[in-house]
Amino acid sequence: MTRTVNQTPGLQRPATLGLWLLPVYGLLLAVSTVTQEPDVETDFAGYARYITTGEFLLSHLVASIGGAALAVLGVMAAAVFLAAGGARRLA
Repeated sequence: MTRTVNQTPGLQRPATLGLWLLPVYGLLLAVSTVTQEPDVETDFAGYARYITTGEFLLSHLVASIGGAALAVLGVMAAAVFLAAGGARRLA
């Protein structure tokens, strides 16, 4: 007898919790775009000042890169959730 994902109850709960990573990614993406950076073509000095601030660095590292990592984990959780039949249960 072969085991399928449906017969593995240990994956359903972490996958359901992992789905919350997708809206968190959306929020981080929205937060990272709150400030407007100066145009590099028309205001190069302002652009250079902006990208060397701690605010930009923190936004770039946490919101952009960290958010992308959360999005990847959220998509993996969604795949496990759908493979485990979670969508059928919600329907």
